[in-house]
Amino acid sequence: QGVLDTGRGIEDMISAFSSSGGPLALVLMGFGDGEETVRRSAAGSENVWFHESVQPSQLLNYTSQADIGLVLTADNCLSHALSAPNKPFQYLAAGLRIVVRDLPELRKLVELTAQGVVLRDGSAETLLDACIEALALPPSNELGIPTWDVYEQLITCRYSEVLSGLSQRCEISANSYWG
Repeated sequence: QGVLDTGRGIEDMISAFSSSGGPLALVLMGFGDGEETVRRSAAGSENVWFHESVQPSQLLNYTSQADIGLVLTADNCLSHALSAPNKPFQYLAAGLRIVVRDLPELRKLVELTAQGVVLRDGSAETLLDACIEALALPPSNELGIPTWDVYEQLITCRYSEVLSGLSQRCEISANSYWG
């Protein structure tokens, strides 16, 4: 779901699912420079499907119909390696398990929630195996992911520290979530 563009692992997904011939199917939903490639792949495969983007207000309804969310952000720059993109959080909020590329923050998220699988390598076989492994994970309603409410308190507290010249110390810590 989202922008269909290079660096998001779309080619890897299509390659894996196009050749699987098994019970797993891939639905790519969105728009962007890679849309035509996705459309052609979907037309030529029983396991790859394309769906046009939907309004943000409808996205959660569509997302929650899936079983797994794939986050295969390319490990091609420091920004990707050190970021935690929105997609895995959206997938977890929709009740999906996730399969992620082995990037530090994505690995932490999988370890924290126990609702995903970290890819060992980039092969098509490994991706399909990871999807099957993710499907076998027990569901969890209590993910332990810090929400905006937690971060709002933390940010407010940190600003209070700075404005008071550090005479007021925060009792709240995001480290309790991220280790």
